Amino acid sequence: MDGSSSMRNSAAANVVWAVSVAASIVFMLLLSIPAEVRAADDGQKILEQNCALCHTLDRVRSKHLSREEWQKVIDKMIGLGCPIRTSRRNQQVVVDYLARVQAPETVATGAAPGAASAATAGASSGAKAARAYVLNEESQDVWVMDVATRAVIAKVKVESLPHGITPSPDGKALYVTNMGSNDVSVIDTTTLTSMPMKGTGVNPHESATSPDGRWLYVTNPSSNTVTIHDMQTHQPAATVAVGRFPHGIAISPDGHRVYVADSDDEDISVIDTSSRQLIDHIPTGPDPHDLAISPDGHRLYVVSTATDQLLMIDLDLRQEPKRVRLATGPYSVIIDPRGTTLWVANGTGRSIQRLDALTADVTATVPVTGGPQGLALTPDGREVWTANAEANTISIVDIAQLKVVATVPVGVGPHHLAILGPHD
Repeated sequence: MDGSSSMRNSAAANVVWAVSVAASIVFMLLLSIPAEVRAADDGQKILEQNCALCHTLDRVRSKHLSREEWQKVIDKMIGLGCPIRTSRRNQQVVVDYLARVQAPETVATGAAPGAASAATAGASSGAKAARAYVLNEESQDVWVMDVATRAVIAKVKVESLPHGITPSPDGKALYVTNMGSNDVSVIDTTTLTSMPMKGTGVNPHESATSPDGRWLYVTNPSSNTVTIHDMQTHQPAATVAVGRFPHGIAISPDGHRVYVADSDDEDISVIDTSSRQLIDHIPTGPDPHDLAISPDGHRLYVVSTATDQLLMIDLDLRQEPKRVRLATGPYSVIIDPRGTTLWVANGTGRSIQRLDALTADVTATVPVTGGPQGLALTPDGREVWTANAEANTISIVDIAQLKVVATVPVGVGPHHLAILGPHD
């Protein structure tokens, strides 16, 4: 064998040795990584199975936090009854996953410009212009805006993890359901002060008031109940067991029936308000989430987030609901005071949609960025405002033009909003 052949053989042997050593190192490194990390999609699967029960994953992906901050988020969800509480391993896998894929961004964002600083800066005597009340889940406050000028005029602190906001029929109070503190913040719209009202179930989400303003009905997903509160005494009056994970709620215009969306039982629970008893179930299919009822009380509209559908239920005939395909991730639905038009916010679909309330047919789609969730109409019927949880903004849609005409920064995690007309 000549020298060149010997050198080639030696080089080949060195290559084989180097590849073998590299493979051994890679194998040892793989062995040193926990199984849950080696399975690249394990953290995402656990996240989807547990954390997507109450919120869209887009909302999670909009956040960029440190490991310590993600741990606090998971701890908070555990306290609210998230199923992940039963497995410490799954908790750690999700924290590891989020710390890797949702680490803090390098570009800092500035504070919202033009925001008022005082809690009662906008309070004044006499008649008030129309106001929007924006509930910010993460910053745990309600921002008060002048509808005409779109200026933020006040901020009101509420309790832990506010989720839903409902005005009293006379517009003198707002009721904010707080998931984290298991109570309701009662906001006086004249003084813009807040007081907590105890007595809800676990993890209160949404609420509805009786037409006379006397009773407040609150859904409690983690205790599968609706609690009834006397708003003259601010005390709990009764508790009604309903289906699993009740979320959206609506009351008939005559005040005789309360309809509750049981997300996990795929139906609507019907409560008789006189007896305070559960009297019926209306099948819906997967994930009934939010509700609206026609002003005449004959039709119930149900948003199914999991199936991207709106269901129109004839409450008199009780036939198979009409099902209409929407954009992805429909979250909330409202109906105009005349009962002719519906609006639906599509969080992952990045849009709001207008529907004919009599036929439930989609008549327009308006692009809205930032993950729209909550909706409200202005008193003059000219605008729809959306709460965009991912972008921390309010979008204002001109109904005649069917386009966004303004975007206003608000607090962190705007989830719902209410708009009230002028009042004394």
